[in-house]
Amino acid sequence: MKKGDIVLVQRFSTMSYRGRKQRPALILAGGDDDVIAALVTSKFRIHRETDVVLTPSPENGLTKKSRAMLSMIATLDRSAVIRKLGSLSKVERKQLDKMLARVFEIDFD
Repeated sequence: MKKGDIVLVQRFSTMSYRGRKQRPALILAGGDDDVIAALVTSKFRIHRETDVVLTPSPENGLTKKSRAMLSMIATLDRSAVIRKLGSLSKVERKQLDKMLARVFEIDFD
């Protein structure tokens, strides 16, 4: 698994969110034993400026317009990943990189 992959996970939990169902997640970094991922949701009740909007496509495997919530990031054991759904397009990856730099206050200048 690598950055930009969208996967289905068994559960997604952070300090402020306790997921109990299978749901998609966006891989931000992959390691040997675990991955860092952002929660993906199709709910748009609250839209944060750090969310990355994802349009469903055969490439990313999503069936509904969704958003990757970069404010909801967790380290997950690789065993929590059920399967890969797809990957971000080049345009979506650039948008993700730009937003990650903003979230983590990374200045490339």
